[in-house]
Amino acid sequence: MIKINLLPVRAAQKQENIRKQIVIVVLVFSVLLASIIYAHISIKEDIKVIDRNIKAVEKDIKALEGLKAEVEEFKNKKSELLDKLKVIETLRNSKTGPVVALDTLSKLIPKKMWFESIKQKNNMYEIEGIAMDNNIIAEFLANLKTNKYFVEDNVDLKHSKQVDYEGKSLMSFKITCVFDANAKSKVVTGTKGKEGDKSKPESDKGTKASDAGNVSGSSEKSINVQVGQGKKE
Repeated sequence: MIKINLLPVRAAQKQENIRKQIVIVVLVFSVLLASIIYAHISIKEDIKVIDRNIKAVEKDIKALEGLKAEVEEFKNKKSELLDKLKVIETLRNSKTGPVVALDTLSKLIPKKMWFESIKQKNNMYEIEGIAMDNNIIAEFLANLKTNKYFVEDNVDLKHSKQVDYEGKSLMSFKITCVFDANAKSKVVTGTKGKEGDKSKPESDKGTKASDAGNVSGSSEKSINVQVGQGKKE
């Protein structure tokens, strides 16, 4: 009987299986390593793209910051110019406003009324005077409210009371009003006091022009005038 030793064959098969397993492990590890390397390279490329985008955005931000600084500088210059224009307008109104105001008041005063004093503070005027009766005062109020230079909602009768004037019973009044030298809308519809000027000397008619220069645009001034005094009956 012939005997065959199979141990070497089995050992060879076992070694072959081990080699195959090693080869499989090496291949799996290689594929895994390759995948890791590829992922790493891909991520690095993505990071580079993101960095480039960030740099581009930062460049745009710097450019916009420069434009923002220019815009802010322009706004500051515009604000300074507007402030200067306001100062110039205020100075102009302080010089021409009182002249126009007194001239307008002299035209709006009805017959049988005259002013005893006119006080100005900024664009507010306080007028005190004497009238024949309340109807004359009402007429003067209407003249002020319909005149383009006086703000209708700011024409107020502070008081009117009966007084004895040279033996006659007349009405004393105080009126406040706001004067707008830049007004361009309303039309004067009131009665002008041309006839009333006849009862006063000619020197009194000129007081409005000479006194206009004494009215400042910021501090309160008082002007004692008698304009358009009506006939006393």
